[in-house]
Amino acid sequence: MKPNPKYLSFYYQTMTEFPDIELDPKKTALLIIDMQNEFVRRDMGEALQFKEMGEWERWIPFHDRLDNVTIPACKKMLDYLKTHYVSETSASSADTSSESSSEASSETESETETTAR
Repeated sequence: MKPNPKYLSFYYQTMTEFPDIELDPKKTALLIIDMQNEFVRRDMGEALQFKEMGEWERWIPFHDRLDNVTIPACKKMLDYLKTHYVSETSASSADTSSESSSEASSETESETETTAR
């Protein structure tokens, strides 16, 4: 596969060919990370802080790209995968902890309950 130079990062600029990518839908996941209102909306969170600090102008291209490219592309991928491949799962970082973290969390909850009594 020939890469489009427009989309190559500095790291890959010297590569002229890439192997074709074959994805097995049963072993593939689409992860969309950190698309929280706090960071993507212009009327809340960090955007308000940047406006207060007088730095909003430099963030406008970032938010324009989110609104016009990133969010629509994520939605398009999600819609395609939902119609062609099945399930959607949503999880916060707290929901994705390992078993040992879950055990530690249970201990912490027990300690909290004991303290509250």
